[in-house]
Amino acid sequence: NCVILRPHVLLFNIMLPQFLAFLLLASSVKAAVYDVGPSHQYLTIGSVPALNSLQAGDKIRIHAKPTPYFEKFVIDAEGSAEFPIVFEGVPDGNGNLPIIDGENAVAPLSQDYWNEVRNLIKVGGSSVPSTPTGPRHIRIQGLHLRNAHSGFSFTTDNGGSGSYSLNAACVHVEQGSFIELVNNEITGCGNGIFIAGDVTQVLIEGNYIHGNGNINRFYEHNTYTEALGIVYRFNHFGPLCAGCTGNNLKDRSGGLEVAYNYIEGGNRQLDLVDSGDSTIINDPAYSTTLVYGNILVEPDGAGNRQIVHYGGDSGTLSNYRQGTMQFYHNTIISTRVGRSTFVRLSSDAETCDARNNIIFVTDSGNELELLAEDRGTLVMESNWIKTGYILSFGNPQTSKVTELNTVSSGTDPGFISVASEDFHLTGSLLPSAALAAGVPAVTQEYVEHRSSTARSSTDLGAFGYTTTAPTCGDNAIGGSEVCDGTALGGEDCLSQGFSGGTLACNGGCSAFDSSNCYYCGDGVINGSELCDGTALGGENCQSQGFDGGSLGCTGDCSGFDTSSCHSCGDSVINGAEVCDGTDLGGLDCQSQGFAGGTLGCTASCSFDYSGCTHSVAASMESKVVSGIGYASWTQVVLENAYMVPVPVCSVQYPGTTNPTVVRMQNIGPSSFEIRLQDVGDGSSSLTPMTVHCVVVEEGAWTMPDGRLIEAQSYTSTVTDRKTSFVGEVQAYVNSYTQPVVLGQVMSYNDVAWSVFWSSSGTRRNPPSATSISTGKHVAEDSETTRADETVGFIVMEAGHGSGYEAGLGSDTVRGYQNNPSGYAYSYANAAFDSSPEVTVVAQAAMDGGDGGWAVVAPPISQSASTLGVLIDEDQIGGQERSHTTEQVAYIVFEFEGSVGGLV
Repeated sequence: NCVILRPHVLLFNIMLPQFLAFLLLASSVKAAVYDVGPSHQYLTIGSVPALNSLQAGDKIRIHAKPTPYFEKFVIDAEGSAEFPIVFEGVPDGNGNLPIIDGENAVAPLSQDYWNEVRNLIKVGGSSVPSTPTGPRHIRIQGLHLRNAHSGFSFTTDNGGSGSYSLNAACVHVEQGSFIELVNNEITGCGNGIFIAGDVTQVLIEGNYIHGNGNINRFYEHNTYTEALGIVYRFNHFGPLCAGCTGNNLKDRSGGLEVAYNYIEGGNRQLDLVDSGDSTIINDPAYSTTLVYGNILVEPDGAGNRQIVHYGGDSGTLSNYRQGTMQFYHNTIISTRVGRSTFVRLSSDAETCDARNNIIFVTDSGNELELLAEDRGTLVMESNWIKTGYILSFGNPQTSKVTELNTVSSGTDPGFISVASEDFHLTGSLLPSAALAAGVPAVTQEYVEHRSSTARSSTDLGAFGYTTTAPTCGDNAIGGSEVCDGTALGGEDCLSQGFSGGTLACNGGCSAFDSSNCYYCGDGVINGSELCDGTALGGENCQSQGFDGGSLGCTGDCSGFDTSSCHSCGDSVINGAEVCDGTDLGGLDCQSQGFAGGTLGCTASCSFDYSGCTHSVAASMESKVVSGIGYASWTQVVLENAYMVPVPVCSVQYPGTTNPTVVRMQNIGPSSFEIRLQDVGDGSSSLTPMTVHCVVVEEGAWTMPDGRLIEAQSYTSTVTDRKTSFVGEVQAYVNSYTQPVVLGQVMSYNDVAWSVFWSSSGTRRNPPSATSISTGKHVAEDSETTRADETVGFIVMEAGHGSGYEAGLGSDTVRGYQNNPSGYAYSYANAAFDSSPEVTVVAQAAMDGGDGGWAVVAPPISQSASTLGVLIDEDQIGGQERSHTTEQVAYIVFEFEGSVGGLV
């Protein structure tokens, strides 16, 4: 399907003084763009730091990926008419929209909002974020939203567990003004779209809304809306889910306009009933409803035989619409076997003014009823109605129906094909009646699907008849053509949601060809772009006149971001420099944790520690860090000072959790940073966990009790994976009898995960006294390419010392799914006085062909005499996390802290 983004109309006039003031404000707006997705700035929507503080013009661009975003969130921010706040989906190269899935979705811990059980995306109704006036000028576009449905669970904004209610919606607007839902696919929810509360001025345009509802329930619908001022146009409404008995478009709004939509199926196609909001009921717009240019299709067996219902359903007649539904230039088709009804009016106070429509049934004409239940006033003027129709089954001679100029010329209005649902005309159906005073003219007609084109004539129904059959290739749009050669109907790449480029028409004139359009953010420099993401056209800080640093690209691809560039050598600290020449910022070796010496500055303006001295030859320590999360980095401050520290860390599972590894970056002499990474899914909202670490100075050492230990680091250029575990050959500095090897991916050059492993050079054998290979692997991940990373490893002679033990356990440890509580190793020599505080583990060799890694088992599995460990797997190649038996290497410390001097 071709998804069309059209320029949006301004729903309200702005008075001149307000407009001029707005222009002054707009000139100072500095919008930000936040890109979400693999290989982009943020992996998840919830990790965008500005999610709760969005400003006018800000845009969150959610890029399509092979797996859905399992997230839910609330929007409460204030944009402007010129600078709306946009949540925009960026499709992949095949046109697939990014999917936001409610099943097992996670709400950001940074947010606080109510009614979480009722929505996937919520607009308004929150404590955090919150605006004084409520959300304004919000646009949600280009997203595939699904599965906020009863039976599915989610994680709440406080980390608890929740389940969706029956009336949960893909999009739930509780409060706001100027809200736009454009070009989304909305499916699999209780209500597709639910709008009610303090809501004004809504545009629902170009969406594919289908498959929502609940089985055998009449209360949930594809859309269920109540607002003051709402426009539906160019949408494709498909049937509800199988067995679901709600309506297709149900509305209780004032100022409702339904124009140029394709609506198929539902208990009723249109159920336009009364509001319960006094503000809406008392507004003059409540009594006028506009329905024009639509195609309404009633399939056989699709619930209620009534196609349109207008008035009310609450039973409180004083709240009913009690006005006129202007219903003109629509095409109605019923393929029901048996009776079909055009319209039901709820009371005698409702009127339907129906002009220039086509009302067709595939059954005989006497199965077609114009007015149900002989209530209200139905004025029929210049409509084509199948011969034999009945005014009202209960009263065939009713006076409630007034017919003026009915055009009924047999059993077929001249559709091209009912079977293929092509309801364009093969001949003209004129004359049509003049429209009621003040209603919008019919200037467009619907194009399958979710687009429109200029209407060629004022024939009856939703489509104008073209006397000359359109010729694709004549550079003139005609009939059902979306475009023709150079005739694009005023559309361009920008109106299609791209950043620029050249729009074309496909060879069949049925859709636009956007292959030469481009996005800012796709990592490729196109058109007028100077740069795009990491694509800098060969430019760097030096070419921009700086001495070093990291050159970036602005969010709109119009220029370079030099904020991280610096000029080193002018003896003045600036930018990202920590020093410059003799300017050390007042710091010295002691301030960096060393015993003494002379601190220097490198040519790249970072500290030079070569002149600093340790209080002992080298240092080693163990640490436990709690509360490590997935969304942000945590700095681990070291007790000792190091020249080149090699940290190795293990996560301790608390019980139920997703497959997780520890990521690391920014390793310095006195600290390093860690965070957790949800393997495969990339979720940033899981419960924080505890991480255990050991840190050793790089080099070969002897511990105070005589045990040999060493730490090494290197750049890993090989990434191992399922069916290909090779590793990179290393060499010991010391000599070992029973080496215990632990390791860590110490850098974050690639946002995609990888994890340490080791062997003797043969996959199934642990490192031996004579041979060792180490590396990083990505297990079953289908994306096997990774950037080079720094890998560190620590080797220690096995044995039990004072307050610690290093060992290589037996081949008995299995997977998380086999036993989430873990598998026990007994300490080799003697039990500790208490359960060790620090436990660092690593899988030794790789018996399982899918790949895995060792983690510390939950605290309940640890004791003074036994260590609890388990193996985990990713769920990218399969949901199971069971694993064959493996050996696990470990180092445990009875107490956290410095181990003492190494020599």
